[in-house]
Amino acid sequence: MRLINQDFLKAFRIVWIITGLLCLFIIIKSVLISPIHLRYIPLCPSKAVNSECILCGMTRAFINIGEMNLKAAYTLNKGSVLLFSLILLNALYAIIYIIKISYSNKIKTKQI
Repeated sequence: MRLINQDFLKAFRIVWIITGLLCLFIIIKSVLISPIHLRYIPLCPSKAVNSECILCGMTRAFINIGEMNLKAAYTLNKGSVLLFSLILLNALYAIIYIIKISYSNKIKTKQI
């Protein structure tokens, strides 16, 4: 008996592909957005009570990573470079997966 249902795997792949594409959007935005626009980004609610959450500084850090300023990004949030790298890898793998599926579907339709 299979432990994981095929429908569950199919649904998981769809959610993962959508998440991967959203991650790609985040990466593209962090490269394209200008630091001038940071003044329009609201501060974390944790800052209002003189606290920090695990994601405090992440937006500014991602923009610094987009500008290839890894040291400033690390200063803003110590986990930003790792998280950005994981998001980038996930997005790239999702794109490769989409291309692989598209290519295999083209081959299947040519054989019919």
